Parts: sequence; C-alpha cells; structure tokens
Amino acid sequence: EKLLSPVFADNIASNATQKKMGYEFKEIKKDNCKCLATGEMHDTNYYELTKDKWKIILTMLKKSIK
Repeated sequence: EKLLSPVFADNIASNATQKKMGYEFKEIKKDNCKCLATGEMHDTNYYELTKDKWKIILTMLKKSIK
C-alpha cells in the first residue's frame, strides 16, 4: 500500500530525488543508521509514497510521454 524510503539527512541529492519522484517527507530519526563505508552514525529522513499517490503520478507520466 505504500513505499518507505530512508535517506541520509545530509545527502542533499538523494533527498531532492525523493521529492521529485513524489515521495512525501514523514519523519527524521536521529543517529538512526550506520554508514557502512565510514562507520559513522547518520540522521535518516524517511519518505513515503502511497499507492494512491503513485497512481496519480503514473497517469501524469503517461500523459507526458504521449
């Protein structure tokens, strides 16, 4: 019924991509995720895309392709 997408809060490009794709910001969790590359803890933004919102976006995409 919905997709949840976690993104490091300081990753500006990934946060912007989530918004462009139609995801809605839901919450931030402090020191929630450990980066495998550096071992550092990061705040995580959580985004959500519901099935109903996806249907609206998909309809718009199909119209723009035609």
